[in-house]
Amino acid sequence: MLKVFNTRALTSNQRFSRALMVGIPAALGAAILYGIISPAIRFEFSVVYVGIGWGLGWLIQKYGRGVQPKFSILAAVLAALCFVLGDLISVVGVGILFQPLVLIQMLFLNLPAYLQTNASVLLGTAFRVLGVYMAYTNARIV
Repeated sequence: MLKVFNTRALTSNQRFSRALMVGIPAALGAAILYGIISPAIRFEFSVVYVGIGWGLGWLIQKYGRGVQPKFSILAAVLAALCFVLGDLISVVGVGILFQPLVLIQMLFLNLPAYLQTNASVLLGTAFRVLGVYMAYTNARIV
């Protein structure tokens, strides 16, 4: 009965669509920004992944206002894609976004780099996982 008077009420699907409309451009923008800045300073600062994950989760929580797990899953997937795309942009450049076949080839060529067992790669992977976890935990209203 009160829903008639609450004209700003959105359904769960509308809130999820809204979270998608905000989350995808934010993840793409963060990946491009990190991909451009990372080679310019000549070393990887993995702590940024935690901030990016937290920021994506916060955006999806603010604009999606959802309580279902699908909001958290969306944030985690967007964060993971953002991190992989940011790494590819830092290696190849922003032009990779306009060549989908080269993007897929570089993705498969770059995947073994995540599986190396030296300390810096393991620490970088740990920060990426922590960033995805931050996105997952901050994306929905609990």
